[in-house]
Amino acid sequence: MSIVWLAGWPHCGSTYTRMVLKDVFDINSHSLYDEEKLAFLFGGQAGEFAKEWGTEKYNELNESEDLHVIKTHDMPLDNNPAIFVVRHGLESCMALSHFWEVPIKQIIAGHGGRFGSWSGFYYAWEPIVRPYTLVVKYEELEADADEVARRLGEFFVREPKKLFENKFEEAKEAYPQLFNDREGCSYGKISPDANRLFWRCHGQAMRELGYA
Repeated sequence: MSIVWLAGWPHCGSTYTRMVLKDVFDINSHSLYDEEKLAFLFGGQAGEFAKEWGTEKYNELNESEDLHVIKTHDMPLDNNPAIFVVRHGLESCMALSHFWEVPIKQIIAGHGGRFGSWSGFYYAWEPIVRPYTLVVKYEELEADADEVARRLGEFFVREPKKLFENKFEEAKEAYPQLFNDREGCSYGKISPDANRLFWRCHGQAMRELGYA
């Protein structure tokens, strides 16, 4: 199966999905980013993979017969199978604004960091029409992670080894700076101007994804 991308805009649930893959199927995953602080969730050398990543590493894994699940917030590199993780766009923007300490309007407009905008990421990956792509919503993970695990099992053609044991609260307690934004936003706290900007920028993607 070589590389399977775990694609998600930041703070949309890719770490949550990695937890399900590891706990239910014992499927290891990697990240393109230095995530040493998440090693306790996934085991192994969480930061080494990111240091080794480049064209040579990509070619090596892409030609491998083994499964390599790789988390990415970046634009697609190929047409390999993918799990596309998405979260309500306004909550995603609020969460990232809080985590990066960047004004919400900059995040909404896609000027808050290197990963562009929420809907820009969605349209780059086109998960609804992209072949061999499973869409997983953060809200589905929160509501019934075992049902998401069932769909992941169908995608990977793997039988679950156990039910999901949610360690998210443990993770939040151990590293509050990484997980303290997971409650997303209260819609009453966003300014009318920011709300209008969000829907102007991302309304179409929200409708396509069934959030509106």
